[in-house]
Amino acid sequence: MSKRPPAKSPKGVLSKGVRVKVHPAKPTLAAPTADTDKLKWLQQTAEPAEESESIAQALLENVAQAILACNKEGRIVMANASAEKMFGYPREALIGQNLESLIPERLRAAHLQLRATWFAQSQDRPVKIDLDLVGLRKDGSEFPIEVELSFVHAGKETLAVSFISDITERKTSQAQLKRLTHALLLSQEEDNREIARELHDVFSQEVLAIGMQILSLKRDGQSEADREARLAELAQKAVDLSKQLHEASRNLHPAILEDLGLEPALRQECKSFQSAYGIPAHFTAKNVPAGIALNQALCLYRVAQECLRNIHKHAPETDKVWVSLTGSPGGVTLVVKDRGNGFELDKALRKGGLGLISMEERVHAENGRLMIESKPSKGTVVTAFIPLENSGLESSPQAEG
Repeated sequence: MSKRPPAKSPKGVLSKGVRVKVHPAKPTLAAPTADTDKLKWLQQTAEPAEESESIAQALLENVAQAILACNKEGRIVMANASAEKMFGYPREALIGQNLESLIPERLRAAHLQLRATWFAQSQDRPVKIDLDLVGLRKDGSEFPIEVELSFVHAGKETLAVSFISDITERKTSQAQLKRLTHALLLSQEEDNREIARELHDVFSQEVLAIGMQILSLKRDGQSEADREARLAELAQKAVDLSKQLHEASRNLHPAILEDLGLEPALRQECKSFQSAYGIPAHFTAKNVPAGIALNQALCLYRVAQECLRNIHKHAPETDKVWVSLTGSPGGVTLVVKDRGNGFELDKALRKGGLGLISMEERVHAENGRLMIESKPSKGTVVTAFIPLENSGLESSPQAEG
């Protein structure tokens, strides 16, 4: 006795007990007149409905969100493929399971109340649940989720339909942003503290000392020659103090960028670096476009400044630094190279150093590209490219400094 093949599920049934109501386009065929024509007519008018249901089924199974439908008692009656993947259960295990089993135990009581309220006041449109929700996988691991609720009518029963998104990556990014923001604020406070200390302990004290020494010239019984020598010494101190103030001002905001442009600003930065730390800094510029926008110039200037600061801090053993600025039809490229000890890039990025992150964020804000090449004992090369609109190469030929 041959076995009868299993009956196929009726069209429109997405899972146990749930039927999707499909509204096909109205047929345009003429009404049949004979029995054979009537059968053919019925087959033709059924095709749009079957096609619509197939499309609905495909959309349900291929959407990225997990979709679960449950009844008033919380029993799951429908689940799609993404729900299986997200929660780690096969579909047959999800069907019939209580919805709260997919939520950590500590949150289940609150969710029961939320579900009861939803069925008592079901909305006529999808509603996003603006709460910190957590899902529970079969293996016991938890993950943050975002849920939008809607409902469907299945016969006389109303089903709540949950559209669930795993927002682990978003939460991780938000946590990283929070940490970086906190670190940035601490860094700014440290910079402000250093500026305040320098103003008080260096500049104000130097000004006070110069003033007192000038007053002492009136009281001391010095010869005219000695007085002139002391005045010359004080004048030199005033000049040195002025240079220090200028350096501090330049670090806060490089006015030279607005006055003379990027190329002179970088050349001056390299000279200041060499003078301050005794490390030769060789600067070259070639085909630099005229009229680079201030925000783009500031971006490249700050990248160069951060590179030089890192060289002084992490690679003082380097015997030379190269800084180049090169224009091309598409934009301008900055390269900073040293022969220091180098570092492991992946390790540095995992630490979340603000220097590397700030360079990357600055360059990306200008739709540019940043590339860092470094290996232990091999030195470091930092390359930043900024695209420029109408970057005509109207500039002086190659210059070195």
